[in-house]
Amino acid sequence: MDESLNELWDSGVLDQKRLDEINNMDLHKLDRITKEQYEFALNRIDELLPLVTDDTPANDRNAIELTLMSDIVESYEKKHFPIGKPSISEHNAFSYHFYQEFKN
Repeated sequence: MDESLNELWDSGVLDQKRLDEINNMDLHKLDRITKEQYEFALNRIDELLPLVTDDTPANDRNAIELTLMSDIVESYEKKHFPIGKPSISEHNAFSYHFYQEFKN
């Protein structure tokens, strides 16, 4: 395990049960993510972002984990924090504001 995983393991945040849950997670069933899994994924993303750059190969362990954690966060947020379509007046107000900001 790398240093950050060791810290998670030692602190009790990550244990064998959680590792097994993550490894056995069916990505087609991401709608059943718990708040704890969501928060774990958010924290893990914060740890992984400095390790993954544009030059990191797609098959790199950290890049794969970052993609998985991002999918978990995206799925949870779509379900629990949905962003509805704007009304016509909201759309027009945004368009006008955008036009005013960038016309110069």
